[in-house]
Amino acid sequence: QAQPASEISSKYETLSKHVKELYAKQKETVEQHQAFIDAGNDFMQWIRAAKEKLSKCSEPTGDKESLSSKVSQLKVLENEQEEGQKKLEKALEQGDVACQIADPEDKEIIEEEVGLLQEEFDTYIESLNRTKSLLEIGIVKWTEYEDQYQEASDWLTQTEQVVQTFNKLQDSLEEKKNVLEQFQVHLQTLFDWQRELDRLNMKAQMLLETCADTRISNAVTQMTTKYNALLSLAKEIMRRLELHYQEHQQHNTLYQECQDWVDRTRDKLNECIEIPSTLPEVNNKLQTVKGIRQSLEQGQNKLRYALELKEKVILNTEQNGAA
Repeated sequence: QAQPASEISSKYETLSKHVKELYAKQKETVEQHQAFIDAGNDFMQWIRAAKEKLSKCSEPTGDKESLSSKVSQLKVLENEQEEGQKKLEKALEQGDVACQIADPEDKEIIEEEVGLLQEEFDTYIESLNRTKSLLEIGIVKWTEYEDQYQEASDWLTQTEQVVQTFNKLQDSLEEKKNVLEQFQVHLQTLFDWQRELDRLNMKAQMLLETCADTRISNAVTQMTTKYNALLSLAKEIMRRLELHYQEHQQHNTLYQECQDWVDRTRDKLNECIEIPSTLPEVNNKLQTVKGIRQSLEQGQNKLRYALELKEKVILNTEQNGAA
């Protein structure tokens, strides 16, 4: 009772003021923390949805159309990336504000949560970029395979047409020789092209690792079958051209031998036409004529063989040359 009531009133007012200030500070701390939590939840909700969308197009498998479709979906996610960035920045700003008024223990928790949010976003962006790169590589593989397949298909078609042009008869020995030499070059080119087929097969195998599409293996199998058939045809034509040339060359040589034999025999016979004046000379010429008569069988054999060979060569020679 000795102390005035005003002192008690003053203390009460001071205490009441402190309580209000503390309450206001605590309320602000809770509100800022809640705002950070809400912003963080909003961001996490966005990134969960984004990850789910990314997971649907993250596998770099399938045909070219499928990969292109996935790339289109990724472009949508890339366009939405800015929205996620803004949500993250808002959460980070709220976290910074909350840290400024939080006690040390809460501040450490908030900073850790802020770090996790940033890490989530960075990981997502890294996955997005990696997926995009893998899909683009897959499309490049498809494009390279399709281009090389089309190039190989066109080459085989053109080469088959060229090979078929050699599958006809020629008039003369010289033409047969020229055609044979030309075709030898084409045949070697056909042999060398096996490397291109091997490279195409390698590209197909690489595609099959990411795309279990039977159309790829079937197409390469058909291409290989077509190549082997063309190679077999070319070998057969080569064998035929060689045979035609060799038989014609042999006939030509034999014909020349027959012609030489006839010329030599005629010359010897002409030497014996005039009857000499002495018996020894008559005997000499008589022996020459007998030798000629004995050699007629040899000439007849050469001629018979030439005629037989002629029949073969005619079958392998164009009409004018055969005549």
